[in-house]
Amino acid sequence: KARVTMRASLKSKINNLDCIMLYKPSSLIFECLEDIVSEGTKMPDVRIILLDSPPSWEGQAFLRRLQGHRLLSKCPVRYAMLSAAPSLLSDTSKLVLEGQALTANGNVLAPVGTAYLANVAWSHRIPCLVLCHACQTWDQVLIDSVSYNELGRVSSDSQLCNIQYDLTPGDLVTALITSAGSALHWVAGSVSLRLS
Repeated sequence: KARVTMRASLKSKINNLDCIMLYKPSSLIFECLEDIVSEGTKMPDVRIILLDSPPSWEGQAFLRRLQGHRLLSKCPVRYAMLSAAPSLLSDTSKLVLEGQALTANGNVLAPVGTAYLANVAWSHRIPCLVLCHACQTWDQVLIDSVSYNELGRVSSDSQLCNIQYDLTPGDLVTALITSAGSALHWVAGSVSLRLS
């Protein structure tokens, strides 16, 4: 039920002719796109820019899921690396991200690279929409602690550190779409509730 509510909330914020930038999308965002495409005549011209980055390459997995699906024939998809985001923002109307949790001060815990994208979108005045379950608040994010923020074990002779999460400041998020179907708008570091 929570997923259905979040899908409906996101769908209400996507308009015809929108170009949506996605980063590390999940099955929830895939279902939202399916809902948008099912509108048919209402939104025939929604385009997608799909950004990806190592080491997990979720974007490639998302593209494989799109292959042979009607989404690919109805929504043109442009695939690019995360580093190409600034050059693609001139074509973008909305940035849609997915958060893992909310911290106690209103920041969003999300896959690494999300804070960078939200910062670049904010500088270009592009709305940043973040999907996050309302019940997943977390006040123990130790962003400087590798032990809580690492993809996998690193051998003793290696200097590689694959960081999994970063914190996106709440001031950079235009709207937070939650399982309650609400949009949380950030005002001067505090959160104000506005029903969508």
